[in-house]
Amino acid sequence: MKQITLCLLLAVCGLLVPSAIRAQSPANEIIRLHNGTEITGTVERLPNGSVRVTDQAGDMFVFSTDEVASIMTPQQKQEQQKKEDRAERRTERGYFGIVEVDGSIGGAFEGYLLASVGMINGYKISPFLYVGVGVDFGTTVVWYGDYYTAIILPIYAHVRYSILGRKRVSPFIAFNAGYDVLGNAGLLIEPSAGVEVKSRKGAWWISADFPLYTGGGIDLRLKVGYSF
Repeated sequence: MKQITLCLLLAVCGLLVPSAIRAQSPANEIIRLHNGTEITGTVERLPNGSVRVTDQAGDMFVFSTDEVASIMTPQQKQEQQKKEDRAERRTERGYFGIVEVDGSIGGAFEGYLLASVGMINGYKISPFLYVGVGVDFGTTVVWYGDYYTAIILPIYAHVRYSILGRKRVSPFIAFNAGYDVLGNAGLLIEPSAGVEVKSRKGAWWISADFPLYTGGGIDLRLKVGYSF
């Protein structure tokens, strides 16, 4: 009788010990590969340095250490996602700057040429809406009638709307309104439309602008810039 009881106790212990061992190790971990793939399951570190993961469907995968970017628990994954979301929200609003160059297209057919460089500083309200203040330094060369050159220095308010916002490539519309403080061109009204391509640190863009100066008429200009 004692032998039967002992055998039963050993059998029960044999069933409980593996369960206890499994309970001590994470039942589910998330393995992320360098190619962006994520697999959730039971992860085992093999003696040769590779990693074996059995997913929730029972399928087994083995990856070398060079393929694995990270291994984390669901809780760690959640915390990391929160940090990434906070970092993304910080980049979606705050200071922005623009440097740009442009040259007239329409004026070349009417006997004058205008080229300028500019800088805009402002605040990004959201991934879609930007407001700021800019200044351009430009020169106008007129060759019909009496040949002469003129310098303009417009200071203006700037509003920009990115239509697709967070997308890497997005069309946008913008509007400038200001005044040439040197008095050579007068008031400025300048609508524009273009396309921007975002990079990790900023965005390159190109646009067609239609500046209207009260002292010089309307023009068609091609503008290229970088925002950061």
